[in-house]
Amino acid sequence: MPRIVINPDTSAAWEKVFPAGEYTAGRSPENALVLDHPSVSSSHCSLVVSEDQLQLCDLGSTAGTFVSGQLVETAVVPSGTDFRLGEVALRFESDAASRAPAADVPPGATAGVPTAHVTAGLHCKYHPHALARHYCPQCRIAFCELCVETRSHGGGMGKRCRKCGSECQYIKVRPVLLEERPEFWTLLPGALSYPLRGSGIFLLVAGGVFSVLLGWLPLLGFLITGYMFNYAKQIVATSAAGQPEPPDWPDFTDWADTILVPYFHLLALGALTFGPTVILATWLPSTETNYWIFLIATIGFGVLLAPMGMLALAMFDTVTALNPVSLVWSIMRIPGPYVMATAAFGLAITAFFFCDTLIGLVLPVPFLGYVISGFVSLYFVAVAMRIMGLLYWSNQGRLGWFSR
Repeated sequence: MPRIVINPDTSAAWEKVFPAGEYTAGRSPENALVLDHPSVSSSHCSLVVSEDQLQLCDLGSTAGTFVSGQLVETAVVPSGTDFRLGEVALRFESDAASRAPAADVPPGATAGVPTAHVTAGLHCKYHPHALARHYCPQCRIAFCELCVETRSHGGGMGKRCRKCGSECQYIKVRPVLLEERPEFWTLLPGALSYPLRGSGIFLLVAGGVFSVLLGWLPLLGFLITGYMFNYAKQIVATSAAGQPEPPDWPDFTDWADTILVPYFHLLALGALTFGPTVILATWLPSTETNYWIFLIATIGFGVLLAPMGMLALAMFDTVTALNPVSLVWSIMRIPGPYVMATAAFGLAITAFFFCDTLIGLVLPVPFLGYVISGFVSLYFVAVAMRIMGLLYWSNQGRLGWFSR
């Protein structure tokens, strides 16, 4: 019987038996194989189990899927082979004698269904964090596993587009290794043009109008704050994955994940970075000796940790990533690039806070001024988030966040 051993060769080893079929693995309880570890994504990868082998298909995980130490997007795992989801070690084992090699067919594919072009990084239209596995030739849109329907086809199960019902092509993804990345400083100038690439300019215009409309409804202020912070995290995450263009706006399939959770992530980041300053200014008398030294020190601490904290939140998607010791340790691993990133990040955020006032002085036309201000504000936010994503992309190996 096929089985997957978790934490093999350790005292914490345990296993789960999987009859032949298709499953998913991840941190979410909805998965067939639940791995409660921060390095494992909610829906990390798909598992196609047969009697003598396992087919892995990464679902756009943050930490990656590894087979025999190599980063892969899809792979065939024979019995007795070790693999890893994030930092969790696993092994596929089977008692079957057959060791026949796998056909070159993507997981879930059925006979007679065409295979789309080979790609190493196409992402889902509606879930930018997830790699696309299916392509609708009618809509010309790529989808992840969540965005297609499974229906019977030719004696097997096929995937159809939820939008038009057409049969989807399977995207065949070749395994990829971490390539040699350019130095961070060579990528930095490109962050200025990033918000205007692809459909980015239309997103900025729409975001500017959207922010104006919600700005007139103060009670709904937390909605736009949480939503925009969610989008900011997506920019960081997709940039860290090497995507050259801004992602689409997050959908509203789950308002808690789209608005509420990001809003509390923002509060947690603010509490970590500038909470000590607020506490000091509130409780320590200004006449106290060395008051201003302590105040400046806490402000400096917040300014130092804020960019790395933002990057950690976007990559791990949990407030547990805001461990100040871990953040400082990460900064120490890339001190040069981080200083450059912090300076550029700080300039973009400063421009974000002051552009509203400056545009109001230059263009005192109520509605038009607000829209332009919203457009420019989102531009600088996108630049700042792009900078942090590029910092991770160019220093992924040195940071070592998701390695053993």
